[in-house]
Amino acid sequence: MHCLAGTHVGNSGVRVLCHLIEKAPDPQIVRGAVFFLTTVLWGSKKVSSLNCTPFAVLPTLYKASQNSHVLVVFEVALGIQKLVTRSSFELYLHSWNIVIEMLINAFRSTICLEDDSTEKTTILSVLMDTMDTIEQLVEKQEFRGSLERFYFLVDLYSHLWPEDSVVKLLDYQAKIINPFHPLWLVNLRALLSHHYCLDTRTSIKMKALTILTNVYSNNRHMYGRDIVKTVVLIHLEGVEKETDVRVRTAVVNLLIQIADTQESEIVLDVLSILEKVVTAPYKRNGKPLVQESEATDIVAAVEGLIKVYKVKMFELPSSHAVVAYRILLSFLEYHYCNQIILERVTRIRYQILEMILEMRVNSKYQIGFPGLNIKDGKDEGGLVSFLLPCFSPYLTVDHKPGQKLSAAHREREQQEEELLGFSPTRIHNVLTKGRKHELVKSSEETVKENTPHIAAVESLPPKFEVTSLSLIETAKIIITSLNKEKDWIVLCFILQRLPQALQNKIVVLSQGDTDTFLVSALCDLVADKSRNLPDCLYNKPARFSRSAFQGYVYPVLAMLASHHLHLDCDIQQKVIRCLQMGIINRYAGPLCISALTLCVLEMQDTVIKQLPGLILHFSKISATVQNSRPMMEFLSTLLHFPKVYANFVSEQYKSVFAIAIPYTNPLKFNQYIVSLAYHVIAMWFLKCRLPCRKGFVTFISKHLNLVLKNMSEAFKSKHLSRTEPEKSKKDEDKENSMKQFFSDLRETIVDLMARHTFASCTPLPKRDSVADMLVSRGQSATWLIGNKLVTITTSGCSQRLLQNGLCDKCYQLCNKKYDYSSSTGLKERTKENLFPSDDHPVHSYSGENASNSGIKNTQTEPHLCACWCQRWAEIYVRQPTGNVSWIMRIQNELTLMTSEGELPLLKLSDLYAPRAFQDQNDSSVFYDIRVDDDKDMKNGSRRSIPGSSHVSSSSCTCTGDDERRGSMLSPQPMQRNRGHSISDMNPASCRVHAEVAAVTNANIPASDKNTKGGISPSFVFLQLYYHGKMGNDDDRPLLLPTDQIEIQRALRVIDFIRPQETHKIGVLYVGKGQTTEQQILKNTFGSLRYMIFLQGLGSVVELRTVSRDVFLGGLDTNGTDGQIAYIWQDDMMQVVFHVSTLIPTKDSDPNCIGKKRHIGNNYVTIVYNESNRPYSIGTVKGQFNHTVVEVTPGEHSINTVSVLCRPELKEYVGIDTHRLVSDDNLPIVVRQLALHADLQYLTQMTPIPSNSSTHLPPLHQHQQAIQEEQEVLELASVVWESLYHLPFSPYAGNWIERLRKIRKIREIVLQDIGNRSKWEKPRELIDFTDLVVRKSRTGGSEHRIYSTE
Repeated sequence: MHCLAGTHVGNSGVRVLCHLIEKAPDPQIVRGAVFFLTTVLWGSKKVSSLNCTPFAVLPTLYKASQNSHVLVVFEVALGIQKLVTRSSFELYLHSWNIVIEMLINAFRSTICLEDDSTEKTTILSVLMDTMDTIEQLVEKQEFRGSLERFYFLVDLYSHLWPEDSVVKLLDYQAKIINPFHPLWLVNLRALLSHHYCLDTRTSIKMKALTILTNVYSNNRHMYGRDIVKTVVLIHLEGVEKETDVRVRTAVVNLLIQIADTQESEIVLDVLSILEKVVTAPYKRNGKPLVQESEATDIVAAVEGLIKVYKVKMFELPSSHAVVAYRILLSFLEYHYCNQIILERVTRIRYQILEMILEMRVNSKYQIGFPGLNIKDGKDEGGLVSFLLPCFSPYLTVDHKPGQKLSAAHREREQQEEELLGFSPTRIHNVLTKGRKHELVKSSEETVKENTPHIAAVESLPPKFEVTSLSLIETAKIIITSLNKEKDWIVLCFILQRLPQALQNKIVVLSQGDTDTFLVSALCDLVADKSRNLPDCLYNKPARFSRSAFQGYVYPVLAMLASHHLHLDCDIQQKVIRCLQMGIINRYAGPLCISALTLCVLEMQDTVIKQLPGLILHFSKISATVQNSRPMMEFLSTLLHFPKVYANFVSEQYKSVFAIAIPYTNPLKFNQYIVSLAYHVIAMWFLKCRLPCRKGFVTFISKHLNLVLKNMSEAFKSKHLSRTEPEKSKKDEDKENSMKQFFSDLRETIVDLMARHTFASCTPLPKRDSVADMLVSRGQSATWLIGNKLVTITTSGCSQRLLQNGLCDKCYQLCNKKYDYSSSTGLKERTKENLFPSDDHPVHSYSGENASNSGIKNTQTEPHLCACWCQRWAEIYVRQPTGNVSWIMRIQNELTLMTSEGELPLLKLSDLYAPRAFQDQNDSSVFYDIRVDDDKDMKNGSRRSIPGSSHVSSSSCTCTGDDERRGSMLSPQPMQRNRGHSISDMNPASCRVHAEVAAVTNANIPASDKNTKGGISPSFVFLQLYYHGKMGNDDDRPLLLPTDQIEIQRALRVIDFIRPQETHKIGVLYVGKGQTTEQQILKNTFGSLRYMIFLQGLGSVVELRTVSRDVFLGGLDTNGTDGQIAYIWQDDMMQVVFHVSTLIPTKDSDPNCIGKKRHIGNNYVTIVYNESNRPYSIGTVKGQFNHTVVEVTPGEHSINTVSVLCRPELKEYVGIDTHRLVSDDNLPIVVRQLALHADLQYLTQMTPIPSNSSTHLPPLHQHQQAIQEEQEVLELASVVWESLYHLPFSPYAGNWIERLRKIRKIREIVLQDIGNRSKWEKPRELIDFTDLVVRKSRTGGSEHRIYSTE
C-alpha cells in the first residue's frame, strides 16, 4: 500500500480507503483502512508525494471513531496519537475540534469495555498519551483548538486523568465561575458535584473546596446567601462521613467562615452541620483518636464555634450565639460520657473551657469578654478595639426568679438617662406615696429647663431583641470536669482560672443551685482518697505529689467564702473543714489561713460552732515562716468580732496564746512578725474575761521566758563557734542589742498584764475638776521604781501660811457648820460635798467667839485644826503600757503641836476674826478672786504640753494634760484688810526680824522656801512603798531631781509618746476614667458605696471640737484641712484617716499640695478605685507611699481587695491573692490590711539621718501659745531623733519607746548620784531618808526634791 500511495494513483488510493472506512460493514476492513490511511498521511512511513492535509481525512476518521469495535477504536486511537505527536502543527481550530471529538468517542467506547481487560488498558494508555501531548501543547500555548472543548473532555473523564491534570482543569473552570457568567452558579454546583462529591482523591476535593471558598469570599456580600443555599448546604451535607480528615477540616473552615459572616437563618443550618462534625466521633463508636492530627476537623470546628459565639453575641439575632455556645457544651457532655474517644486530644477541651472561664457578666446581666480587644483578636489596643464594647447588648444571662431585671425596662431607663441625663421612669418608681405629686412636679420643671425638646422622649429608638442564656448547664459542665477530667493540663487550667471566674458574682448567681455541687466537687479533690489523685492523672509533672496537687484546689475553695449567702450551713462547714486541712499544706497553707480569716468575716454564724476546734488545731501546728503573717493577721482580725468568740472558755484563750507565743522567736521570724505576735498576745489578754486573766499570766510569762532563753543559748553557741575575735566582738554587740530589744518586748507584755490582770482601764487617766482643784499648786515629787515613774502630788494652799499652818482661805471656810439666815439648799449641798460629815469629822473648832461673826456653832471639845484642802494626794504612775492616776485622802487626824506658852491658833485668830462679807445671794462656797498671772509666772508656773502628765520642778511646773485639768479654778483666798494683820511697828524690832529672816533663809534650801502647806509627798511614798529593806540593786526607788532641765525634758518626752500606737493612713477616691494624680486629688466626693465604706472605717469627729487626746496625724483644727475627719481606736491604737475628699480643694492650690502634704507623707494609702482600670502605686507620688490597699468595687456588693507595695517590702507583705469581700465587712478587712502594712514599714524602715527635717511628723494639733508650741516641737525632735538617728534601736511600738525613755532617766539619775557602788554595800541599818531626800555629791546639806503644783 505504501508503494501504491507513492505512484500516480496514490490519491485515488486514499479516496478508496476513505470510502472503505465509511461504507465497509466489516470492522476488520475498517480497521485496515484506518491503519493504511493514517500511516501514509502522518505515520512513520508518510508518503510525501500525497497532497492531502489531515483536515481532508479527519471527518472520515471521525466516522470511524464512532465505531465501537475494539479493533477500530484501537486503530483510531493510534491514528490520533500519531497525528497529535507528529503533525500537530498542521492542525488548526476546526481540525483540533474534530480530533477532540474523536477522542471523546474513543474514550466513550473504551470505557464501555470490560474492566481490567487488556484491550481496555491498551487503548486507554494510548489515549492518555495523546491527552498528555495535547496538555503539553496547551502549556506551551501551541494548542490552536478550543480550550473549552479540551477541558470539557478532561472534565468528562477526570477520574482517568492524573491529579495534576485535574487541578489544571479546576483552575481553568474557576476562572469562569463568577457572577458575570450567566450560569456561574450552575457551573459551581457541577464542579462541586463532579470533583468533590464524585472524586475520591483528596487533592481534587481540596481544590474544589478551595474554589468554593474563594467564590464565597469574593461574592458573599451580594450572593452569599444564594451560594450557601444552592451549593454549600446541598453538597457539604454529610461532611462528618468524609473519611479524609483534611477534607473535613477544609469543609469546617468554610462553614465557620459562612457562620461568621452570615446573619440570616441559614446560619442555623450551617451550625447544624458543624454540630454533626463535632459529635461524629462519639456517635460512630469507632476507635479512639490517639493523636491530635486525627481530629483536626474537630479542633477547627471548636475554634470556629468559639469565634462565632464571640462575634454573634454582638450581632442580631443573638440566638445564633446561643446555638454555638450550646454546641460547645454538648461536645463536653459527649466527651465526659465517653472519654476514651478523644481523651488524648487535650486542645479541644482546653479551648472550650478557656472560653467559658473567660466569660464575664456585668451589672446589667450582659455577657461579654472584658479581655477581648476585638472580635477577631486583632488590632489589640487600636482604635477599633477602643470603640468595641466588652459586653453584648443583645445577650444576657438567665437569673433566679426575682433577681433579674426586665431587659426592656432596663434598656428604657438607659435610653432615658442618655437622652435626658436622668431617668423619669426610675424617679417614678422610687417616689413615696406622700411626696409623689411634689417630686413629679419638680422633675417636670427640671426637664423643661434642661431639655428644650422634651418631645424627643416620645421618639426613643425601638426596642431590640435580647436573648437569654442560662449558665446552669455551664456550671454543671465545670463540675463534671472537676469530677471526671484525667488530663492534668486541662484540670490545672480549670483550677487556675476558677478563682478569677468566681470573682464575678453574677456568674455565680446565674448558676442556680449548683454551688453546692461545686463545693462538693472541690472538697472531693482534697479529701477523697479513693480517687487516687493525682496518681490517676496523665500529662502531670514528674514527682507530682498529693500536696502539690491540693495546692491548686485550695485557692478555689478560698474564693467561696465571699459567696456564703448562697451556701447552706452544712456546705459552709464543709468548706471550713477543707480549709482547715489545707493549713498544713506546704503550698497553700498561708492561703488557707487567709481564707479562714475571710470566713470569720463572712460566715460568722457558722464559724462560731467550729472556731474552738479550729483554734485548737492551730495550736497544734508548728510555727512556720510561710504561715506566720497570715496566722497573726487571723488572730488580730478575729479580735474585732466578739460575737464569734463570745463562748470562749479558758482553754480556748490559752490556745490562742499557744498559737501566738511561738511566733515571738526572733531567731526564726523577722521583726515584724515578732512585734505583731506580741501585739496579738497583748490584745487577746485584754479581750479575755477578767476572772480568767490571772491564770494566763504564768502561762504567758513562762513561755516567753523560754523563747528568750532559747535565743540566748543560740547566740551563746554561735558565739563560741566563732574564731575571729574582731568579728565575734562586733556580732556580740549586735546580738546584745537584739536580746535587749526582745527582752523589752517581753517586759512590755508583763507590764500590760500587771496593769490589767485584775481590772481594765484606759491607758491615759483624766483628772476631773475636783481633783484638779485639790492638788493644784500642791507639792509634788517623782520616784523611779523599776520601770515605773511614780509621781505623788499632795494638796496644799496657794497662799502664804499663817501660824500653825492655817491660811486665810481655810480660816474663812473651815467652820464646822455655817448657818446663814439666808443660806440656800445649794450652799448646804455644796458644803456637804466639800466637807466630811459629822460622823467622820475632819475639822474641829473652838466656838467661843463664833457668835461674834453671826455664825451659830455647837460647843465641842477644842483642838487644833488643819486646812480642809489638805490631806489629799494624787498618785500618778507612768508605765510603758500606760498611765494610772489615783486620788486618795488620809483619814488620820493631823494634830499640830504648839509650845506651852503659845496661845492656840483659834484663840489667837478670834482676836482678829474678820466679818463675813460674802453676798448672801451667792450660792458659791468660794469667792471669785482674780488670779494674778504675773505672780504665777514669777512662781515659775507654766502650762504643760498636750499629752504630758504632771511634772514638777523649781523652774517649770507642768500641771498635767487637759484631761487631768478641770475647768474649775483652784480655790483662791480672799484679800485681807490691814486690820487683820499683826505687825510690829517698832523699827528696832523690824531690824531684828529682818536679820533673823536673813539667817533663816540662808539655811533653808531653795526648794523649801516656797514650800506650801499640806502633807509631804515623801510621807505618802513611805507609807506605800517602804517595807524595811529596799534591796541592794539598781531597782531600788530613786528620787528624781526634777529641778534639772534634762529630767524635765525626759519626763515630757515620755508624756509625748502616747501609750497607744498611732497610725495615719491616706484614703483616695479614683473616679471613672481618672488616671492622673491631679484628677484624683481634686475629687471632693465619691459614690454612695464609697461613702458607706468611709463610715465603716471609723467614726466621725469634728476637728474644731475634738479632744486633745485624739490623734489627728497633723490635721489642722481651724478648717484648713476640712471640718471633719475619720478616726478609729481600740485598747491599743489610734488611727486617723486622711481622706482626700474631706480635705478642701482650693482654687489657689491647683496641684492639691495641701492634700498631698498629708497623704503623700503616709506610709499606707487606701485607694477606692472605680476607674475600671488598674491602679499604679506611683500614681500619687510621695516619698513615704510604700503600700497601697486597692479596693475595686464589683457588682452585687462584692469588692476585690488587693495589696500593692514597693519591691523592698514584698518580703514582708507577701504575695497575696485578690480577696473577695462583701460591702459589710470591707472596712474591717481594709483597715486591718492597712494597719498591718503600716506596722510592716515601721518595723523595717531605713533609718533617716538626724539632720533630715523635711518630713517631721505634724505636731501642731491645737492652737497653743508660742512658747508651748516651741516646747512641743522640741520634744518631737527628741522623739524623732530617738527613732531615726543613727545608730538606732529597732522600732516595735510606743510601749518600747516609753520603756527606753524610762531607762534613760535611770541612767541620768544614777550618773548624777555618782558613786553607784554604795547601793551594793550591805548595811545593817537602812536610812530610809535616802528614798525621799537627795543628798549632794559633796555630802552637804540635804535637799528635798519637791515642788508645788
